[in-house]
Amino acid sequence: DEAESVFDLMSWRMTSRILFASEGGLLTKELRRGGPSMAFETILRASKTLIQTPIAGKVFVQLNRVGLESLHFGTGSEAFVSYESEVCSGWRLDDGGHLPRQKRLEGTSYNADARVFRGSLNWSPTSFGGFQRWDYELVFDEGLAFVVDGRVCLFSAGSTNPELLAEFGAPDGLLDWFQEDEVPSRPTALEPDAWPMRYRVAMDAEDATT
Repeated sequence: DEAESVFDLMSWRMTSRILFASEGGLLTKELRRGGPSMAFETILRASKTLIQTPIAGKVFVQLNRVGLESLHFGTGSEAFVSYESEVCSGWRLDDGGHLPRQKRLEGTSYNADARVFRGSLNWSPTSFGGFQRWDYELVFDEGLAFVVDGRVCLFSAGSTNPELLAEFGAPDGLLDWFQEDEVPSRPTALEPDAWPMRYRVAMDAEDATT
């Protein structure tokens, strides 16, 4: 493509350079290096400002509880779901095994322009709640304080069409406050008709062990 052809121009041969892939205005991975190696570390340090997403380091919670399916974001588009709350201690995988305290999201991406995160929980070789793959799509508000839209699509093993869909909704301060004492008996994505899943950035959220 155009970037590759420019990268290989003779006029750039003696210039230290690194070619990155990007998505939504953010660098996602290193593709190639060229020219003298002495400046590579400097380029990589500078690139970290473009790899770091605006949601890096943020934790989004529902019912004000860290560890209750809370969403944790790291550098780049890295993310995991936390099941560290005591509320989740009785939940089991479909093979009877315990849930991991943290489950990494795979195939992640973050579009900074649209404020959309995507990623999947892959429970293979077992499943969770009858579903082997959980595909997340999160849409954040402009201040990156709430999940205001999106969905979780749940797929059975071998299925290419989702069999259950749970939607995210903008947090409602009064309603959320009333629901904080309502402890779900299983993941809220498995109860799509109960209410939209409402997530806000953790501020003074309860400790994961409560």
